[in-house]
Amino acid sequence: MFGDLDSHDRACRRLAALGGIDVVAVDYRRAPEHPSPAAIDDVRTVLAAVRHSIGSDQALGLAGDSAGALIAFLAAEAPDIAVDRLLMVNPNVDLTLSMPSVESWGTGWGLDARDLEWFVSKWAPTSAIRGSSTLDPLRRAPLATPMTTIITSEYDPLRDEGLALAEHLQRAGRLTRHHHLDGMVHGVINLDTVSPTARRWGDCFLTEFAEELINSRG
Repeated sequence: MFGDLDSHDRACRRLAALGGIDVVAVDYRRAPEHPSPAAIDDVRTVLAAVRHSIGSDQALGLAGDSAGALIAFLAAEAPDIAVDRLLMVNPNVDLTLSMPSVESWGTGWGLDARDLEWFVSKWAPTSAIRGSSTLDPLRRAPLATPMTTIITSEYDPLRDEGLALAEHLQRAGRLTRHHHLDGMVHGVINLDTVSPTARRWGDCFLTEFAEELINSRG
């Protein structure tokens, strides 16, 4: 619904600088003009182009924040594109918004539950789509999912679905790491200029992700 190359430019630059890797930012189409799967298709198109450019011997990773984490997860499952590592920061993976943390932390913590409902309704317009396995990583066997790092935050309305996904991927052997950030809120990746703790956490998991990506190909 919102967020673009400008909103996450600093996060992309941090990842590139901290990890010593090349970063490509994707300006995918957004709802309501372009509901799902437009954004997923756009990311897959970019992934295919990058893979073609770097060849099969180089490691390729994918990262996303909030709804972007869900888009990254779904795009990374493309069978014809080998993605080595996935980073999901405060992911929105339950589009039914039915988990307890949505109610517990959905007012006054930076991401309002009513706004969430509106965003989701524009990107996935029907309840059938929102509840289907097509857009729900929790309802599908992660056979094609890259090794994944998940970041969850204590006071995030999306916390419980991130925790559930971490457990789901752990059982499937697809979880690399899970960092649960005590005292943090949704949007932690962009709070580095106002919170020293958020900056330290972000520097930690961005650097770690880059190192694991580099090492994934030996």
